[in-house]
Amino acid sequence: MSRKFNGGTDVIAIGSGGLLNTVQPMTVALWMASTGGWGGAITPFVCKLSGWGGAIGSWLFAWSAGNTLWFSKDGGAGADLKKATSSIAALTSGSFNHLALTWNSAINTTAGVAMYFNGVEQPYINGSTGITVVSDSSWSLNIGNNHHSNLAFSGYLAHVHVFRRVLSVNEIRALMYHPGMYNSGSVSAIGTAGLIGYWPLGGLKSPEPDLSGNQFSGVVTGAVFNVNEPPVNEVFVVSAPQMGYAS
Repeated sequence: MSRKFNGGTDVIAIGSGGLLNTVQPMTVALWMASTGGWGGAITPFVCKLSGWGGAIGSWLFAWSAGNTLWFSKDGGAGADLKKATSSIAALTSGSFNHLALTWNSAINTTAGVAMYFNGVEQPYINGSTGITVVSDSSWSLNIGNNHHSNLAFSGYLAHVHVFRRVLSVNEIRALMYHPGMYNSGSVSAIGTAGLIGYWPLGGLKSPEPDLSGNQFSGVVTGAVFNVNEPPVNEVFVVSAPQMGYAS
């Protein structure tokens, strides 16, 4: 199961506050299948972004023109941290693919950013210089669109995760087929450290539930239920809230 986003006003708004506000390292991981008709030259899968210009502290993990994966983090004073992969033709294939972003905020240059397609880190075509890392507390965490609904995703999204740490490539690959966090004894256990939110996007409940235990449920606009689903195995639910992560 998944949720279908219409490339217009559909969005799941998670909000801000508490563990959602961070300048710490992070990982975003999700399953995606596009249906074309992207809402702009940059179309976010997950973001903390109102709109372009003056969005100090905002960030986005997105599709960009030329079928690239794109990460941008605003550092204020006209300084943005940006990085894009080489073109990935399968991004618009209509089939489900697993995408992941990791950002080590302690490294305030593009060297701290990595993006993965089906568990494989991609080559990159460009990137910007370093920035001062600024809090994103002014912005709501959104899935499938930005706050003004003018950078809209068109297609299916499922199993969106946000962590407050950088997952290893082996953890990302494990998470691909076993979404949600799981404890020792199941596959190669990632544990629960650093999980901020897990939204399965099963489409059967509104608000969209957060299965991390942190209760960051999402307000759903559009983004209707769909039977299309990625090739995952069982889903594991966290049994207790995760109260942050310290390395």
